[in-house]
Amino acid sequence: MLGERGLTGKWQGRARRATPSVVGFQAAPGARTVTSPRPARAVLAAGLVLSAALGRADVPPEGPPGSPQRGGRPLETWTAPKPAPVYFDGHVLFHVRAGVADLTPEVRAERIQARLDAIAHGGEPGPVRVEEGLFSDIYVGDQFVASITDDEAGASGAKRVAYARYVAQTIADAMKRYQAERAPKALVRSAVLAGVATAILVAFLLLLRLTRKKLGSRLERFAESALARARIQRFEILSPEVQKRLVVWVGRLLHLGLVLVALFAWLMVVGHLFPWTRDPADRSLGFVLRAVGSVGLQVVGFLPNLVYIVLFSFVGYVAHRINVAFFQGVARGAIRLPGFYPDWSAATSRLVSVFIYALVAVAIYPYLPGSGSSAFQAIGILFGAMISLGSGSSVANAISGVVLTYMRPFAVGDFVRVADTTGTVTQQSMLAVRLLTIRNESVTIPASTVLANPILNYSAQARGTGVAITTSVTIGYDTPWRKVHDLLLAAAGKTTHVQENPRPWVIQTALSDFYVRYELAVYIDDPARQHFILSELNQNVQDVFFEAGVEILSPHYAQLREGNRPAIPEEWRPKGQPRAFAVEVRDAAVPTAAPEPRGADEAKKP
Repeated sequence: MLGERGLTGKWQGRARRATPSVVGFQAAPGARTVTSPRPARAVLAAGLVLSAALGRADVPPEGPPGSPQRGGRPLETWTAPKPAPVYFDGHVLFHVRAGVADLTPEVRAERIQARLDAIAHGGEPGPVRVEEGLFSDIYVGDQFVASITDDEAGASGAKRVAYARYVAQTIADAMKRYQAERAPKALVRSAVLAGVATAILVAFLLLLRLTRKKLGSRLERFAESALARARIQRFEILSPEVQKRLVVWVGRLLHLGLVLVALFAWLMVVGHLFPWTRDPADRSLGFVLRAVGSVGLQVVGFLPNLVYIVLFSFVGYVAHRINVAFFQGVARGAIRLPGFYPDWSAATSRLVSVFIYALVAVAIYPYLPGSGSSAFQAIGILFGAMISLGSGSSVANAISGVVLTYMRPFAVGDFVRVADTTGTVTQQSMLAVRLLTIRNESVTIPASTVLANPILNYSAQARGTGVAITTSVTIGYDTPWRKVHDLLLAAAGKTTHVQENPRPWVIQTALSDFYVRYELAVYIDDPARQHFILSELNQNVQDVFFEAGVEILSPHYAQLREGNRPAIPEEWRPKGQPRAFAVEVRDAAVPTAAPEPRGADEAKKP
């Protein structure tokens, strides 16, 4: 049948005997050229008809790849097979570019390689020759190696005879090289060279060890001094102990890396010296070179993206610095924006910077390595979900902080009350507000809590007209209310830090069962001291009322007492006040038994 060897079996033999052109090719010493008459067209046609009738193989393609029909298929549906390399002794001899019958180029290449290996291991190979027939058959001695078809020769760009001679010459040279490299003389030379390479390796390792012993301590001290300069102002990034350990481990890794590189180079050199280890050495070296080349190509390919990343980062940095400088000018008053308060500058500058950074991140994201991979996107989605689920309160506080900034309910230094906490504002950020109470307690309140509760700012009006503080007293109905008003205003006049304008004022807030409730309001300009001012005001109220002999009936008394004794201290009580009555309490004897009934005689006695 028509296959790898053209016509096989007895039909192949008959075709060769009937073929008048078998071109011999001398490729080795002693090879001889055999010449026979040209093939007869009748014999070739008879062989094709007979082979097709027997059904032993498929008929080769009817024409070259450029013909309108190929194997009964239209031209536009025919695809040229991929060339398959033929390896021998670690080298590529040639490529199989076409199939024969149902044999693909890959299968043909594997079979040719197996035949060459069998011939090489079988002893001294014979001469290489080419026999022309239906195909150009290549032989080494009497052993068949390969067939060259018209399609295969045409795919290589040469005629079949010339291409077959080229392949035969390549095989002959490979066989010569195979025998020469395994000759005793060549093996001895390779062993000597391997010994030299081993000696060089040992010398390099000894020199590396000596260098580390002599210069290692100096290099470590130099590296430690260089790391000691790595600091932010007075803060050391790495402690001396960490610096020492880092230098030692880097030195060990560098030494180990040099040793591994030297060993790998030695293995490659020694492996190439012997034919049995040359192919594994070539494969290992090829793998390493491909890996290094791939990394290098990726680094080189990433350079344009790195240029874009650096450019966008630089533009973002410049925009950030311009933004900071602009709003610093607004905060100083050098730049005025209509309707924009200077205390908004810091918060607005931060918001604009965040917006700039977000734009830069979006711009450089497509240029990051691996940004288009599914793994990178999955990690991004995971981190996004974690941040979204875990930062709900933080986002709410941040938004509340922005709202508070632009609401301007207070400023740093104001004395305010938020919910149940009263104190001076010491810090306001996007997330929280910090107050300092009169007890010197620092209280941090989340911005969302501040926004959700009423905010009482004592300092807002204290800078202008002042802020009022109040106290109240209850006085009996027997004291004229005008006198009470005068006494309260007199107490306000004796109190320090009380403003004369606006003037203090008194109102009567309730007419209770036993007394009248009076409320005194005074204005102060320092709300942070209101507790101390209110305490001094209450002291003055007591002194003024005690001097005037007026009782402060708050709360009213529910126990019995001497009715004419006023509820004021002894030193303030009026002298010579008469006593109306006194209440005296005595203990009465309680009978322990029932009295006996009186008799009739005793009842009649006067």
